[in-house]
This record gives sequence, C-alpha cells and structure tokens, in this order.
Amino acid sequence: MLGFTLDIWDYLTFLTMFLAVAALVLLWIWLAGLPGRIAIARKHPEAEAVRLLGYDRDRRHPALPARRSAGDRRRHRSAPRLDAPVVSTSTDRKR
Repeated sequence: MLGFTLDIWDYLTFLTMFLAVAALVLLWIWLAGLPGRIAIARKHPEAEAVRLLGYDRDRRHPALPARRSAGDRRRHRSAPRLDAPVVSTSTDRKR
C-alpha cells in the first residue's frame, strides 16, 4: 500500500514520537498543577480554587491571550489608554 515495507526503524520512530508527545502532555499537566500544590503546601484559604484554576488555560500564564467573546469589550492590558496624555519626545520638538 505504501510502496515500501516498514521495518524496525520505522516502528521505533513512531514509538519515539508517541513517547515525546506523551511526555509533553504530562509536563503540561504537571506544570498546570503547580499553583494548586503550592497553595495547598502554604495552606492558602482558597487552595482548592487555586488548584482548579491552575488547569484553566486563561489563568495559567499571563502572557497567553485570554479567550474572549464578541461581546467582551474590556481593554487589553497592553492596549494604550485613550485618556492618557500625549508626551512629546525630543525628536518631536522643532528647533
């Protein structure tokens, strides 16, 4: 069907790829559980909530963009404020 036969190296390649993906998934899950384990160890009053929210993609890492609906109009933290004063720089001045 493929035009060639699969030998032991092909199967070892498939096994290696499967193990690499499985390791990445397990690492992802382990890292997501760290906030909860730290909260439990430090006896945080809301440790169970911290543990559950650790697995929430939006709150796990602040650099990841949050999922937003079309009706969500909150300003992103990196967006410029519209009411901020305009500050001129030295290159803007006329000589």
